[in-house]
Amino acid sequence: MSHLILILSQSISTWGYLAIFVLMLLDNLAIPFPSEVTLAFGGYLASQHKLGLPGVVIWGTIGSIIGSLLLYWIGLYGGRELVKKYGKKFFIKHEHLERTEKFFAKYGNASNFFGRLLPVIRTYISLPAGFAATPIWSFTFYAGLGSLIWAIIISYFGYKLGGNWQNIMHYTSQYNYLAIAILVVLAVYLFFKYFRKNQQ
Repeated sequence: MSHLILILSQSISTWGYLAIFVLMLLDNLAIPFPSEVTLAFGGYLASQHKLGLPGVVIWGTIGSIIGSLLLYWIGLYGGRELVKKYGKKFFIKHEHLERTEKFFAKYGNASNFFGRLLPVIRTYISLPAGFAATPIWSFTFYAGLGSLIWAIIISYFGYKLGGNWQNIMHYTSQYNYLAIAILVVLAVYLFFKYFRKNQQ
């Protein structure tokens, strides 16, 4: 993981928003480039005035939406059996997919939103949405909204943690549903407070 963090941080340092966009797209295609690292480091660079925090959030969200749509279409046109048969070759773990399908079956379309805020689930949730032929516009709306909130949370905390931005990995691996709700409310409030402050 430390080697991966080094690669991702160097890529973002070099390519800025483009790297954030591409890495978030790949993460949402179930390719293991953790969004926590990408967004938290982007937030850290914003704290150093090398990137803008709104730009990190926006490009991270756009990358997430496009990656989610690509994985949705794989699920929609490839089907469950094809994904299960060849998924491991493309970093899709069978046990993670089963866990995500159960989550989708339990929460339906709402999972496209809430799933974006949960580790592992957020990476795979687009597949069962594709399997179920979820209407594309509702899928895109909820996926985009969930991805936006996730980007706000992680990039803002990367911004606030500064040089300790890697600690975000500890926090995201420990939280539960209550913590998610608290983080969402807190992060949205603080983000818009930051945004208004920088507009003055």
